[in-house]
Amino acid sequence: MPTDLLRRLRLALMLATAILVASAPLLAKMRSDGNSQIIEFQPTSKEATPPVITTLAVHPSGNLLATAGDDHHVRIWNAADGTLRLTLTGHSDWVRTLDYSNDGRLLATAGNDRRIILWDGQTGQLQQVLADHPQAVSKLEFSHDGRLLAAVGFEPKLRIYDLATGQLKHTLGCPCTDMRAVAFSPDDNTIVAGGRNGRLRWWNVNSGRELGSLPAHEQRIRQLDFSRDGRLVFTCSEDRYIAAWDLAAEQEAFRLPRCEAKQFALTVIDDERIATAGSDNVIRIWNFAEQRELHALRGHTGTIHALTAINGSLISGSYDTTVRLWNIGGPIIHQREARVTAPAHGGAQ
Repeated sequence: MPTDLLRRLRLALMLATAILVASAPLLAKMRSDGNSQIIEFQPTSKEATPPVITTLAVHPSGNLLATAGDDHHVRIWNAADGTLRLTLTGHSDWVRTLDYSNDGRLLATAGNDRRIILWDGQTGQLQQVLADHPQAVSKLEFSHDGRLLAAVGFEPKLRIYDLATGQLKHTLGCPCTDMRAVAFSPDDNTIVAGGRNGRLRWWNVNSGRELGSLPAHEQRIRQLDFSRDGRLVFTCSEDRYIAAWDLAAEQEAFRLPRCEAKQFALTVIDDERIATAGSDNVIRIWNFAEQRELHALRGHTGTIHALTAINGSLISGSYDTTVRLWNIGGPIIHQREARVTAPAHGGAQ
């Protein structure tokens, strides 16, 4: 059977499965413990265990929250009350990464099955299987204008896709075979990536020309993000440091006090604050302009692997199988919790 026909048949089967699951009754219950809202899935078997949460993203409208982990499913939640809206299937292995486009039209997901899937950002309908990679995909990132999608994973390559055509725009050489982090600058002119060997590398997005490279950390870079003005790149690492980098000067701007645990997650909150988290189960909010810790948020009982912030809220996902929503807009920080209980397929790495 011709390869193109096989690809079309597989896409049709995945689309039918995704629609069936998204529209099926959801076996879940919600309860409150007075301080948090907890969503619990009913186990489908006696052996069922909750999935760890390793990636999450908020729809630009602030109304929807997408989460995923090691049970192969992507779940879409109502961000206001924590109720489950949709469960998307289409992946056959651990989903490591997801991202919404800035206009909210698309949700991109990828992971260990090496497949990048694009979904409708509102309805959850499968739109396109963008690519099959030779290795697992660890991180996806849309450009701010929504025209490009970057992907890195367990190979020494950064791939940038043109979403208008679905074709590769660039395949760029990376500094190691275990890449974990990638981000576009706010103006989409620069893209930076890092991974296992702790080295940062950045390129011109239009031409694909390498612009610079720095030895940033002694161990794996787990996450990175640009400051709102694009002047700094923040990185967190398994060497327990959070650092800021001036790419124009090709040098370190500053380094925050060393943490007690490996750092797995980082997000920029606003023009003055970032949040980081890791294997000590604690979220730390920093004033990076003053290089000091503002808050330490406790509640998770497992490694925190995902963070995102929007409209005065911080959202965290953990190996403890929970997602927590924190109000960080004022002096008092509150939390709500969503817990997922469903079949899992392996541990987190």
